[in-house]
Amino acid sequence: MGDLDSATRCSAHLVLFDAAETRTVRGAELPSRSKWSAFEGMELAGFPKVVVRRGEVVFRDGRTTVDAGGLPLDLEPVRSPGNRTPAGG
Repeated sequence: MGDLDSATRCSAHLVLFDAAETRTVRGAELPSRSKWSAFEGMELAGFPKVVVRRGEVVFRDGRTTVDAGGLPLDLEPVRSPGNRTPAGG
């Protein structure tokens, strides 16, 4: 799977995965900064082979192929417990 040339580049997201492949989840091996998973130690099926984000291959053969490129979430500030309004009130 080669890179798309600039004339055909599109803003698409696509995941190609092998539904029959199983692996045991190990947080330390995940391509994320957190290095933990709620699925730690579980054997799961269906692992990605290729991930395309915004028309660019970002994951292939078990490795990320680009630097992080997401945008930070714009979250509300954390409220202290004293500033909460009770439900229904």
